[in-house]
Amino acid sequence: MCYTYLIGWSKQNLWYYGSRYSKNAKPEDLWVTYFTSSKYVKKIVKEYGDPDIIQIRKIFYSAINTQNWEKKVLRRLNVLYEDKWLNKNVGGRIYIEKQTEEHVKKRIENKKHNPKQKEFALYASRIAAEKRKGTRDSEETKIKRNTTLKETLRKQKEMGIKRITRKKFLIDGIIYNGLEGVMSAFNISMPTVYNRIKSNKFPNWNYYGI
Repeated sequence: MCYTYLIGWSKQNLWYYGSRYSKNAKPEDLWVTYFTSSKYVKKIVKEYGDPDIIQIRKIFYSAINTQNWEKKVLRRLNVLYEDKWLNKNVGGRIYIEKQTEEHVKKRIENKKHNPKQKEFALYASRIAAEKRKGTRDSEETKIKRNTTLKETLRKQKEMGIKRITRKKFLIDGIIYNGLEGVMSAFNISMPTVYNRIKSNKFPNWNYYGI
């Protein structure tokens, strides 16, 4: 029985919204035998004691449904931009501005020098090259690609957008390197990306470093 929960220290106005979906998860165990896995919560407990607000918010019978609901709520609550929330990530995506410079540097170095990641990247590139070896795009594919490109450029011109696909974007506290990364992550089109950046309805969608 999976669930999401809310704990808080009302006098300090500090809160944490989390979920539990392990094999032995039971709502009645919250703050009895289960005390969350957040190191930030543990730090607050040491400083202020147990939370005075302990609530089961929603019960699920599927881990994936629990995870999806938790991410949805965390985004709605804007936890990455409110200091009252102890949550430091949404769905595993870390809010870099809440990390120390040492943490960021270490994470980048680990990624850069991780032999498994490098090996996988090389393997993926090799497989992709082998699949395309000796093949040519059909005339139909070429026509579709050119048509898509022309349509994209036309829409960019209408919106007054220059072709800046390698710009960095800061979305919900996460840096995305390149327009393609944003389109892939959110499964949206190029015009939608720029519309969200311009729209007041998406205040957390911005260019990065501009």
